[in-house]
Amino acid sequence: MTPFRGLYAAVTRKSEDGKQEFFPAQRITMDQAIAAYTTGSAFAEFKEKEKGKLTPGMLADFVVLDRDVTAASPEKILATKVLRTVVSGKTVYEAK
Repeated sequence: MTPFRGLYAAVTRKSEDGKQEFFPAQRITMDQAIAAYTTGSAFAEFKEKEKGKLTPGMLADFVVLDRDVTAASPEKILATKVLRTVVSGKTVYEAK
C-alpha cells in the first residue's frame, strides 16, 4: 500500500472516492500524519535516535515527491508520485 493512501485517509477519514466517511472526529492534520509515518515509525522500531528526522548525525532516509503534500488538496495527495528515494544518504530509486 502506498503511504499516500494512508495520508489521505488520515486527514480526510474518507474513502478514496470521497463518498463514505469513517469516524470524522479522528481526522488528523497532514503534519501529524507525516510524523506518524516518519518519527512514529522510527520510534516503533526503537530507532528514533538513528532515523525518523532529517537532522545532522541521523540516517538520511527521505523521498522527493512531485508535489508538496502539505499544501495539496486531499484528492491530489492520492496522485502523488515518488521522484527519488534516498536511504542512508544513497539514492536507491529515481523515476525515469
